[in-house]
Amino acid sequence: MEKYRIVLADDHEIFRLGLKTVIESDPALEVVGEGGSGEVLLDLLHHTKADLAIVDLSMPHMDGFAILGKLTTHFPDLKRLVLSMHVDTTSIKEAMVKGIDGFINKEDAADSVLEAIHSVRKGKKFFSRDILDLILSNYDEMFRLQRKMNVLTRREIEIARLIASGMINKRIADLLNISVHTVQFHRSNVMAKLALKNTADLVGFVLKADI
Repeated sequence: MEKYRIVLADDHEIFRLGLKTVIESDPALEVVGEGGSGEVLLDLLHHTKADLAIVDLSMPHMDGFAILGKLTTHFPDLKRLVLSMHVDTTSIKEAMVKGIDGFINKEDAADSVLEAIHSVRKGKKFFSRDILDLILSNYDEMFRLQRKMNVLTRREIEIARLIASGMINKRIADLLNISVHTVQFHRSNVMAKLALKNTADLVGFVLKADI
């Protein structure tokens, strides 16, 4: 049976070596490439066939969140498993919004990476026990804003972000090559959908939702 092909992205060479050793202890798995930065990973994937990328969120030059976004755009069929030493609701939420297939506490990687890989290979999601506990205990807080985001169109999100950055309607209209009336229409829709009262509320929402 053809081996499951994996690429690793982590800026600590010794950690990568240890992780590779654990992964390749399973004869069904093969590490076909590795790199210490997002740039190296993206370049590698352009000429290396892989089924899964294991990505550390904390790397120089391009952080893991930016890498995940580029992987989604350029390699939509590639599965993505995240590693991080920083296990908090903000990081977990942002990673999940990127559509990841799993999230492992880096401290537990040696013990859980094989289980995680095989879960992802079967089309399932995998989260370390402590991460899953954190998700469940903060479920309402983590996903309340995301549920609200789902009612907005891409254009409404874009305009909400620009309003929160301090731009006036005329400047937004010029930037997006639309009329001021259209900007006002989208702005009204955003306010109504999110039940916001004023611009300050809108700015607060944008900041909390990290858009």
